[in-house]
Amino acid sequence: MRGKKRPVIWILLLILVCVGVIYMGELHNTTITAQKKEELFKNNRETNITIDPDAVTAEKVKWIDSFIENKVIQEPEKEISEAEFLVLLFKIYNVSPLVTDNSDNWAAGYYEKAEEEYGYKFWEENRINDKITKIHAFEMMSSILGEELLGEKATDFFMNTGFSNLLIFKTNSQFISRKEGINIVDSVSKSGFYTFQKLNSKKKETFVFLGDSISLGWNINKQLAPSKYGFPNLVGNELSYYHIYNLSMRGQTTTELLNNLENPLYQFKLKSSKAICIDIGSVDLLEASQPYLEKIRDGNGALPSIKQASMIKSATDDVITNTQKIISKLRAISDSPIYLYSLYNPIPIGTTGETFGDSILMTINKQFKKIAKSEPSVIYIDSFNSFKGNEKKFVITDEIHPTYEGQKVLASLLINEMSN
Repeated sequence: MRGKKRPVIWILLLILVCVGVIYMGELHNTTITAQKKEELFKNNRETNITIDPDAVTAEKVKWIDSFIENKVIQEPEKEISEAEFLVLLFKIYNVSPLVTDNSDNWAAGYYEKAEEEYGYKFWEENRINDKITKIHAFEMMSSILGEELLGEKATDFFMNTGFSNLLIFKTNSQFISRKEGINIVDSVSKSGFYTFQKLNSKKKETFVFLGDSISLGWNINKQLAPSKYGFPNLVGNELSYYHIYNLSMRGQTTTELLNNLENPLYQFKLKSSKAICIDIGSVDLLEASQPYLEKIRDGNGALPSIKQASMIKSATDDVITNTQKIISKLRAISDSPIYLYSLYNPIPIGTTGETFGDSILMTINKQFKKIAKSEPSVIYIDSFNSFKGNEKKFVITDEIHPTYEGQKVLASLLINEMSN
């Protein structure tokens, strides 16, 4: 009996050995698989590095920043994308983008600002990295001038407003190179308007404002740039049936405004405007008064020297003479009502130089009144007396620019006059 049982025992042992081998093999394979998975995850962690969207944007616009800072064009013949052209526009015009999530679109802040603040809706984010054609570049340029034009209408607009030279290209390529893009934007920024203009998508009647940085709402909230709190925008918010074109320019003198009225682009806007507003002359006086103002700050007296007085007198005469010419030029372009602001004195009552400043400004404002009476549909707006005694509230300290409260006063004076 024992001899017959031995084969059975050997068979059972063989089965156990096979099962053990299979189990250990599976265990070994499981261990190898786990190790491979861990290695795979490790490799993924090492190679799948988180990309900083801001760093991508910075890299994309490096060549634009190089031009802005050093006037050097890297790879000038390289063709550019729509997004690059948009950013180039913003940077040359010194317009800041919105702070937004740019993880999906490196230029998202620029596109959102273009649409939300200015109404430029036909710029398509789905083609941000496509090369920009010459025609589309002019479509975009017409937008920042406040015109919604497509195709040949955009190129015809530039042909008829003094920019025909921009339509001449050295190559037959349908796309824009870096050098060509910079030439287009830089030329229009120098000969066109100082700031982006909103699109008149609702086809409202237009109201054109002409002036200097006061009309741009400069330095409100310590922002050395145009703001939405300038009195032209405040007027537009109140008189919503008008579309505002603010053609004001920082540092603009009466001579420069007179020259700009010869610009076909300005004339195009003015011819179709239903109302025109002018606030000009402060820069002329400020430039001529700088030596005198420095004398006051240094505590060297309240009256100007003979030379300083002569400079200020010359500037005063220029303001009066040029303003008369500006009104005459505008009347030759348009029959629309013209609202002419007086000049206020930014120097507070009781401060050294305040009395002398008053005497100069009262001379100018007296002549402004005469101009308004002698010209048809010219209305005088008296900001001088409204600011008098309220300079500390209405004027930024050590500045000539109005505070937000001062801008509201300027707006209310115009709104009330128009209501009357």
